[in-house]
Amino acid sequence: MAWENYGSRYEKHRQEMKTLMEAAAAEFGVELTEENGDDKGFSFPVERGDGAVLWVELLVVDAGDMGEGPEDSQGNFIVRLGDGEYTQSWGPGNYTAECWADYDDDEAWGGKLHSVRDQIIAVPSMVEEWKAKAAPSPQS
Repeated sequence: MAWENYGSRYEKHRQEMKTLMEAAAAEFGVELTEENGDDKGFSFPVERGDGAVLWVELLVVDAGDMGEGPEDSQGNFIVRLGDGEYTQSWGPGNYTAECWADYDDDEAWGGKLHSVRDQIIAVPSMVEEWKAKAAPSPQS
């Protein structure tokens, strides 16, 4: 499948997604990476004192790819924090009828992006909470 609708929707929001994630990454002095695999978006790693790495991602996900409808017809943004054991994720309207928006519905996607803008400000405090859970260092 060409994923034309998915790709077009990502391109419409790519710069704003990048700007939001650059601001979050700057809080930790790390570089941003553009994700161009199955999901498109941006991510950055945050290291903890015990060697663990938490990845913070802002992605466009496809409903069909998540098993919730035909491929390349609907999607959503997702913010995900994960280190392999700890994972938190959320998306606008998640677990509601408004979760998925048609790729050609600019109004719905505008509302989703507004929600992401409001939610992304919580990322630094969530990362700091994760960092505080570092395994205690061995005593000498």
